[in-house]
Amino acid sequence: MLRRNQFPFFVSAFNKDTLLRLREEIPEPDADIPEDEVSRMREQLKAFLVKYMPDHPDAHLPIILSCLALAFIFSEPLHAAYQTRWIRRCLGDKEVYCCPAREEGADSLCRYCICRGISE
Repeated sequence: MLRRNQFPFFVSAFNKDTLLRLREEIPEPDADIPEDEVSRMREQLKAFLVKYMPDHPDAHLPIILSCLALAFIFSEPLHAAYQTRWIRRCLGDKEVYCCPAREEGADSLCRYCICRGISE
């Protein structure tokens, strides 16, 4: 349904692409995914979405799944580049993402994002 755009509610192109990739790149059963961090992030996302998207509870699950996959499986930024204007830099043989919107703080979901601050 997702692939054919026949989902019963709107899913952004960014989240749709992430979820479709997840079907193709399921992690190994013994992959080191920190369950406590996944649970914490899921709860923070739920609270955020209840507060800022209360009229669209159907859309919460695809957003949560997409964010969890980006943070813990794909190790990629949590937002599309056009949303926060993150940039990709090469430091030697390593690729790093830098985001001008990165926030520091206990309540920020940025702590789960691979992006660094621009000044780093």
